Amino acid sequence: MEKKIFLISHSDFAEGIKGALEMITGKQDNLFAYCLKEDNTPNVLIEDIRQKINENDQVILLADITGGSMYNEAISLLVLPNVRLIGGMNLSLLLSLVLEENITDENLEKIIQSAKDGIKPANISKITEQDDFFN
Repeated sequence: MEKKIFLISHSDFAEGIKGALEMITGKQDNLFAYCLKEDNTPNVLIEDIRQKINENDQVILLADITGGSMYNEAISLLVLPNVRLIGGMNLSLLLSLVLEENITDENLEKIIQSAKDGIKPANISKITEQDDFFN
């Protein structure tokens, strides 16, 4: 079973996050970026993805926005039993998906939760004493 991850986004986000991931991990042969531009439509891009899916593949579609036009069009691929769709793409989530060898329903939930847990504001303590360095 070959794992394939398709990144789907508005404008160049999918290409950008693919580039960022490959900066960390090196080139990924089974990672594909599809960017919706003004001169194409979601259904054309999703149909192109459909042509690249084999029945023995483990397929993850990672969309930039849950409920966005690419996400909504990609729902049509969920009739295929080997396809999963996730909205809310970020680099932490993508990195975990690429590094995980076999993505089961159980570890997919853990991967998504871990990515959610990584979203938080920085918390710094307010400096209450004078710092001698600046005096």
